[in-house]
Amino acid sequence: MKRRLWIIAAATIIILLTLAYFGGGYYVYYRLSKIGPPAVDTLANNPSSFKVTYNEYATFDPAPYEVSSYEVISFPSRQSNVALSGWYIEVDPNAPVVIMTHGNGASKKDASVLISCRHACP
Repeated sequence: MKRRLWIIAAATIIILLTLAYFGGGYYVYYRLSKIGPPAVDTLANNPSSFKVTYNEYATFDPAPYEVSSYEVISFPSRQSNVALSGWYIEVDPNAPVVIMTHGNGASKKDASVLISCRHACP
C-alpha cells in the first residue's frame, strides 16, 4: 500500500513539473513574441520628421537628427511570407551598410530610435 502511494505521489509530481515546465515556457514565449501595434501618435514618424511623445523627453528636439534623403525598402525574412521593411539612408556609397533595429515590442516608427542618439551624439 505504501509503495502504491509513493508511485502515485511520484507520478503526480512528475506531471505537475511537466505542466509547470511547458506552462512556463509558453508564458515566456508569449511575453517575448507578442508585438502590439505602434502608438497612434508615432504612425507618421519617418526619418525626415520624428515626433517624440515621451514625457521624460518633452524638451528633446529631434530636428538635428532628421534626414531629408532616405529610401523606403523591404526585403524577405527567413520566415516565409514575411517581408521586413525599413529606411535606407546612404551616407557613403563605398562604406558597408549598417542595419539598426528597434527593440522587442517596438516598431521602426518609435521615437526611441532617435532618443538613443541623444546620449551618443553631441
